[in-house]
Amino acid sequence: TKGVKHQVTKSKVVGTEVEKQDLTEFITNTVTTNRLNQGLEQLSDKKSKKNTGVFTNWVVNDILKEESDTITTNGYNIDQVKQDISVVARKWYLNQCD
Repeated sequence: TKGVKHQVTKSKVVGTEVEKQDLTEFITNTVTTNRLNQGLEQLSDKKSKKNTGVFTNWVVNDILKEESDTITTNGYNIDQVKQDISVVARKWYLNQCD
């Protein structure tokens, strides 16, 4: 298991069940600074605004892959999840490019 410092998701687990949470809380818990920094490391080019789409797609896909159980358990609309993740990731990435 990852230590708190290296976690990319702040999760609430009760026994073996994932606790239900609203979408805003889910986005806050999954679009973490650690995950965003991990996405930044995945870029082969240096930070530039032209890579915004590549970065946001990586973050969205990583969260969808790792958090599919939570998304399903909570019955989130997948398109809304993708949009909300993209908004947060894009804003963070563009701040890194300035």
